[in-house]
Amino acid sequence: MKIEFRLFDKTTSSFKIVYFKEWEIDKRQPLFTSDPKKAKKYWHNRLAEEDVNLLKRAESRTAVTLSIKLVS
Repeated sequence: MKIEFRLFDKTTSSFKIVYFKEWEIDKRQPLFTSDPKKAKKYWHNRLAEEDVNLLKRAESRTAVTLSIKLVS
């Protein structure tokens, strides 16, 4: 399982799909990738749900989150 974000990018006025990669060590900010192969893989639903709940609180000045979901 991976965490997929569907976003509206305000800078380019386009829709994008990105995947959660990891938490930045120093700032505890999420890092994302557009390549699904580089996304963090979860083996247990509970761990994935914990990150989804944290990621729901993340805000961006340049993008609007449309959806966050677990994908295979």
